[in-house]
Amino acid sequence: MTLDPSPVFHKCLTPGPKEKRRILPESTPVIQIWSHLWYRGRSLVWEVTVVDTYAESHYIVSAAIPGSAATDAETDKCRKYNDLLDNYHFQPVAIETTGVYSKSTAPFLSCVAKKLVDMSGDPREQQWLHQRLSLAVVSGNAASILACLQV
Repeated sequence: MTLDPSPVFHKCLTPGPKEKRRILPESTPVIQIWSHLWYRGRSLVWEVTVVDTYAESHYIVSAAIPGSAATDAETDKCRKYNDLLDNYHFQPVAIETTGVYSKSTAPFLSCVAKKLVDMSGDPREQQWLHQRLSLAVVSGNAASILACLQV
């Protein structure tokens, strides 16, 4: 499932205008590009993926190694968008349906939360960011369950 992160991250990234543009072939979905400089003079590009922790392809490893499904999704996204690394700073954001973040997602979200706090002056922004993400994951889980119940 792909989650549109725009509402969650929009507040912290607004001095720079948001661009959505196709930078990969037509068969590839559009990913988010923020044109303000993020890291080493490069624009930030990300794709958010929510991975089903209990899918057949993940549940055995996930039971032994918490967060492994998110880490695998993060690795897959890095491989998929490897061609972007020369021109952009690519950040995969991978979250499991249980709410576990991938290894690089947590530090990235901390950086985003710090930007939110710096811009607003309100230290609660960090908690609100994580709450908004949690609600997005819970909403996605509910939609998945309801879709399975419909005949």
